Amino acid sequence: MSKIIFGILSAILVLNSHVCAVQPQDVLKDESSETVTDSGVSVRKGTIYATILNIRQFDQLIKENDSSEKSEKIEKIKQDISSVIPALEAVKLFELFSPEEWLIYRPGNEGRLLVGLLYLQQFPQHWNAKIIDDLNKNLENFSWELQQEIKKTMNVYGKVL
Repeated sequence: MSKIIFGILSAILVLNSHVCAVQPQDVLKDESSETVTDSGVSVRKGTIYATILNIRQFDQLIKENDSSEKSEKIEKIKQDISSVIPALEAVKLFELFSPEEWLIYRPGNEGRLLVGLLYLQQFPQHWNAKIIDDLNKNLENFSWELQQEIKKTMNVYGKVL
């Protein structure tokens, strides 16, 4: 909880060494559709909201009966989320919510776990023993689709199941 509070306070309190609030228009002008972060990564307007919508869509899809259409939609969601992971990292979303927080098992909220896994695929240096242990402990609780993504991710990066 303190990490979350610290992240929020950091985001709104410090700008050019002066204490002030940051307004959305300070980050992205109304006529702009993207901004460039300090690290040089271009981030489109709507990136975080699109990710939230994809999380919700994934959560709904895994409740449906298996079909080729379901599989195609899940693959598309995974591709779409994967494509914005660098932008989410650039805006420090994974500092505000650590990989461990993204990977906390909550029934009905596996889309959030999916984001954490896709993040670890692109930033494998953030794997740790706690993440591996937690995923192993909860593996049987996850949907088949998420179990497959966990196994794929852990196998690709040499993590022991």
